[in-house]
Amino acid sequence: MQSFVSRLSSDIYEYLAFHTWWSDGLLYALLAALLFLIPLYIFRNELRELLGTMPSRLARAVRVTLITVYLIVFAAALSTCYIAPNPFSFAQRHIDPGMPRTDAIAVLGQHSWYHQPCVENARLVDLFFFGDRRYDRAFVVILSSESKSGSYRVTDVSTQDNYLWQFEYKDCIQEERFER
Repeated sequence: MQSFVSRLSSDIYEYLAFHTWWSDGLLYALLAALLFLIPLYIFRNELRELLGTMPSRLARAVRVTLITVYLIVFAAALSTCYIAPNPFSFAQRHIDPGMPRTDAIAVLGQHSWYHQPCVENARLVDLFFFGDRRYDRAFVVILSSESKSGSYRVTDVSTQDNYLWQFEYKDCIQEERFER
């Protein structure tokens, strides 16, 4: 039986992993903010003493300058990142089971940078790659289709961790399409 904390942390991780597609830039921006705030916190007494010995106008100007520099650095760090919708959530919203395969390919193909059809037993599997173009970091949406009354219809939309799809579809993927 899982503890409440471990269930909560796994739920939070699952939400962040599958409902929000965070770029690494946001993590770097938060890290930059922390790195800037830590010295201010450590040397807060020294700053108080320094500002206390200055005339009030100069102390106010130093405070405003420090805050302005902090906000500019933080805004610059944030401008290097973005939050984009998760491709899997997008696929779930726009692809319905029973939908013609060609229509689903048209919808997902507009936003993906690489589409790879694969044959798996009696069904067709289409892999759509989003985000990073490196083989070990690409995000994949898997579209499964089966033949029903002469045409292929979507049966499932899913995603997998990198090591799973790399193993399962290694004979199908054209690795030269990815960056090294």
